[in-house]
Amino acid sequence: MSVQAHRYRGFARTQWRLFERSRELKPPLRTFRVLLTGIHLMRTGEVEADLTRLTGGGPSCLLCPS
Repeated sequence: MSVQAHRYRGFARTQWRLFERSRELKPPLRTFRVLLTGIHLMRTGEVEADLTRLTGGGPSCLLCPS
């Protein structure tokens, strides 16, 4: 596994623990965005944080605020 993949996995684990303690949705949603961005970055070499682009359109509620 690459160094980058280890970092993303570590981030996801930390956020999951935070979610288990707080039960707030922000940590898993943040993790979703970070993991999708990381997958895209490792595949293409480009940073893309817009969830509508990362999910192939997706619902408008995923639009990034300007």
